[in-house]
Formats: sequence, C-alpha cells, structure tokens
Amino acid sequence: MFFSMYMNLIFIPILILSPILCISSNNWLSMWISLELNMLSFIPLLIFNKKFSNDSLILCFLIQSLSSSIFLLSLLYFFFQFNYLEKFLFLIFNKLILLSLFLKLGIFPFHFWFIKLIKSSSWMNCFIITSFQKIIPMIILFNIFIHYIMFFPLIIFSSFMSMFLSFNMMNLRSILGYSSINHTSWMLTSIPFNKLFWMFYLIFYSIILFSLINLFNMFNLNYINQMNLIFKLNKNLMKIIIFFNLISLGGMPPFLGFLSKWLIINLSLNFNLHSQIFLLILCSLSFLYIYISIFINMMMMNFSINFSISMNFFLKMNYINLNLTKFVFMFLSMYIFLFFLFLF
Repeated sequence: MFFSMYMNLIFIPILILSPILCISSNNWLSMWISLELNMLSFIPLLIFNKKFSNDSLILCFLIQSLSSSIFLLSLLYFFFQFNYLEKFLFLIFNKLILLSLFLKLGIFPFHFWFIKLIKSSSWMNCFIITSFQKIIPMIILFNIFIHYIMFFPLIIFSSFMSMFLSFNMMNLRSILGYSSINHTSWMLTSIPFNKLFWMFYLIFYSIILFSLINLFNMFNLNYINQMNLIFKLNKNLMKIIIFFNLISLGGMPPFLGFLSKWLIINLSLNFNLHSQIFLLILCSLSFLYIYISIFINMMMMNFSINFSISMNFFLKMNYINLNLTKFVFMFLSMYIFLFFLFLF
C-alpha cells in the first residue's frame, strides 16, 4: 500500500506535466517525447491496480508502442525527406500520423483495446483513460493538416458504432467507455476549426465524468443491477446527483453537458456542416436514452423488490409509463437541439 502511494507520487506529476510539455512544444520531436512520457507514466498506474489483468496491460502497451512507432517513423521521414517528398507520399505519411493518433484515442475502428482496458481498470484509472489521456493526441491533431472531407466520415462512424455497441450493456465501465468515444467524436469535430472549443468541451466533460465516477467508486458500483443499492440506502441527494450527472452527460438542456455541445453545434453551423452535426445530435440523443434507462431501471429494480407480491399490475403500468418518459425526455431534448440548430 505504501509503495503504491509512493509510486503514485512519482508518476502522477509526470502524467500531469506531459500535456503541458506538449502545449509548450514548438517542434514535433518534443510532442513525441510528451506522448512517450504520458504513456510511461500511466502504465505504472495500471500495474499497481490489483484488479487489472496482465492481458489488458500487454495489449495497452503494444497498442501504445505501435502508435508511437508509427508516429515517430512518419516524423523522421518528413524530417529527412521533406524537400523531396511528392504530394502522394506526403498524403500517405500524413494519414499514418492520423492513424497513430486515432489508435491512441481509441476511436472506431481502433476501439477494441480501449474498451478492454477500461473494463479491467479501477474507476480513477477509468477517468484518466477517458479524459486526461486524450489531451496530447488532440493537441497534435490540431497542429497537423487535416482534410475535413476525409476526417468527418470517421467521426460519424465512430459516433454511430459507439451508440450501437453500448445498447444492452450491463457493465458501467463499458457504457462510459463507449460514451467517451461518442464525446471524442464531438471534440474531434471542432479541432479543424477552433482550438479553444474542444478544450472547453473536454473540461466540461471531465467535470461531469469525475463527479459520476466518484459516486460509482464511492458505492463500489460496477454493473447496472448494482445501482439499486443507492435506493436501498435512502440517500435522496445521491439519487438526484446521479440522475443530473447522467442526463448532463447525455447533453440534456440546460445542463453543463448541453452547453459544451451547443458550442460545437454553433461552430459547425458557421461552417455549414448541418447534416453532419445533425447525425452527431442523433447519436447523443441515443446515449441520453441509455442514461435515462439506467436510472429508471435502477428505480424499477428497487421498486419491484419491495412490492413484487402485492403490486404486480401497478408495476407493469408504471414500467410502461416510465418507458414512455424516456422517449419524452429523448424527443424533448431533440426538439431543443433542433431549435438551436435552426436558430443559429
């Protein structure tokens, strides 16, 4: 225990300083060094997690090493052969750099290692993976040339696949992992146009996520069917906080999660990306439906345990009404989104 705390004191400051190094860098080599420092400081945090599997650790190390190697080799080619590069080769190595950064971000179709890593991590490590670890790759993405026609289809596919794969999930870490991929798609949308907006989005997202993960960690919740424990404790404030965090994470107006999405929506509309942003909104509404389902199912499980014998018919009617409520929330949010979409 003492050794683990001692190692945290060493590696967490390095983990925090690595994005600062990347932001202050004026050359590609310094950015690559910040990537490596970030990886080498995070892996020891995974090692000291008792529940972490060796397979996930090896997979994480291999993926991170592969992406760093691709990134470095592409940079070396640019450095030594830049004056002689043909346009075709320039585009190839530009795409290789994008590939290496998408690998690190864990977006579709490179999400398999990301979800596996989250499922076997502690809650605090899960927070670091889904928020803090995205900073450096996104800073680098902002500093390279990105052809938006090629870039945006990947964002849409990533958002849709995260939505489809998250349905019927019972593991809370997996749900938050796919949710992170969806939020990454929103952040990537703003990167070719505005550096500040994705930072604001990441800050707002991290605040909401930390509040939610802290509650999951406090009550040792890992699966949806464990969340009825909060109702058994009769802690009304905790129920309200969890509900507000879930719908804020889904982008329900007028919460903080909606404010971050509104910034991206407004920015995208200024560049006439109406159809693209509409598809992202649809995916976010599906996640809002999932989050509301989690809370309503949590209430129903607790209610059915207490009144399963005498109130079967009443439960069925309430279950129907609560499912209708989920759709009301979903479409209410969609109409508000569309209002802002056409207003601006």
